[in-house]
Amino acid sequence: MRENSPPGQLLHYGVKGMKWGVRKDDSSPNVQVKQRTESMSVKLKNGDTLSLNGDPTPGVAKLISKLSNSYRDRTNNTSNFTIRDPKGGKIGEMTLFKESPTSLNVVWVGIRNQHRGNGYASAAMRSAIEHAKKQNLDTITLEVPGDSPDARHIYEKLGFKEVPTPPELADENSVWGGLTNMKLDLNAKHSAELMHYGIKGMKWGVRRSGPSGVSRNTNREASKDAKEFARAKMFYGEGAGTRRKLIKAKVEAKGKKDPNYKKAFDQHLGNQDMSKHAEKARGERKRKNVKRSAGKGIRGTRHILNGNSQYASAATAIIVGGALYAHKAGIDKTILNAGKKAYAKAKDPNGHEAARNLLRDMGIG
Repeated sequence: MRENSPPGQLLHYGVKGMKWGVRKDDSSPNVQVKQRTESMSVKLKNGDTLSLNGDPTPGVAKLISKLSNSYRDRTNNTSNFTIRDPKGGKIGEMTLFKESPTSLNVVWVGIRNQHRGNGYASAAMRSAIEHAKKQNLDTITLEVPGDSPDARHIYEKLGFKEVPTPPELADENSVWGGLTNMKLDLNAKHSAELMHYGIKGMKWGVRRSGPSGVSRNTNREASKDAKEFARAKMFYGEGAGTRRKLIKAKVEAKGKKDPNYKKAFDQHLGNQDMSKHAEKARGERKRKNVKRSAGKGIRGTRHILNGNSQYASAATAIIVGGALYAHKAGIDKTILNAGKKAYAKAKDPNGHEAARNLLRDMGIG
């Protein structure tokens, strides 16, 4: 303050290099910080509703926003959501940030591992696109990690394209296997055709998908049970009734517990080739019969040798009895010795004739 300045008046002449103007932090002092993010919802392919509940603004953020208008603006431009499944359970989170008057950035979208494969991430991204369109924004940007190929596949299906990495983010490119920047132009006319050029080692074919809204694990389990159910239905003979009852009880129990399983099971059962299952059931029945007969013969022989002949079949008793009689009479040794002699004679030039004569002498030839 200068000595000859009027009383009570502060004179300020600035400093060298100072630029006069309006202080940016005071440009909108009357704007209030939002209390919470507005909630959204989106329909899944199976008709159920996925809820994105807007989170309340944290008390710390409100306090800092009163002290800093720039922090207040950032808080107002940030939208935090808790993602809940059709039953109301928390399955993930999503954060969006309006990075400019024309662009929205997807900061984070994550679905818990046990809930993946149900289309929740794709639905959440569709809601983010609608969120941007309601604000008349032109683009949506995001960064996808290199170690998340499934996430990139979702973004590409929605129309996101890879763009060069900005210089200010180049140092962060080693995080999570490398970050790939992608952008969606909301004003562009997207083709209805999805172009997919595959990846190295990929095998092309028709994807056998189950009903919409059914997880991969549930769909795989239902497919396996439908195959066994169809096979049991065509199976016949001993044990067929018990087999059908067991698989039927198993399917009914799972269907009551999970309606999606019942829906997937009915679809897979309708796609079964019953003639093919009938053919395999006949082969399975033959194998079981052979195994069963061999087992009975072995058990009958054991009963006879243990003195319990009443538990053996008549055929087994005859065969074992004949073998025991041949052994007791020494006939088995005679046959064995004759065979050895015939084999020895068969090796010399006149062996065939000698073998025939030997068998004739035994009354066989």
